[in-house]
Amino acid sequence: MIIYSPKGTNNTVNLSSGISLYDLKQSEMPPPEDVSLLDGLRLLSREAALIRVPEAFFSRHPVEAQIILASFSDASGVLRRLLGGGHSIIAGRRVPPDRLPGAGR
Repeated sequence: MIIYSPKGTNNTVNLSSGISLYDLKQSEMPPPEDVSLLDGLRLLSREAALIRVPEAFFSRHPVEAQIILASFSDASGVLRRLLGGGHSIIAGRRVPPDRLPGAGR
């Protein structure tokens, strides 16, 4: 779990459950439209989180990546963020090679 904070120290805290917390120093917090409130926690939207994960996430956690990608019934929100925000390289990482136009011909 990544915790964004202007006072972050870029340190990892490993918990006994196998989960780790990383306090990432960020001078700018995510925009309000990217954040929702759940049980008192401010969480990034699925779309915003998907854009921010590093490329290695998809190879290190393929099941989790597949679950989050499959949870979108409509990809237009993700595509709008990727293409409208100048994230074309990130967009290319998110498309499995077998799903590219012309694949398998």
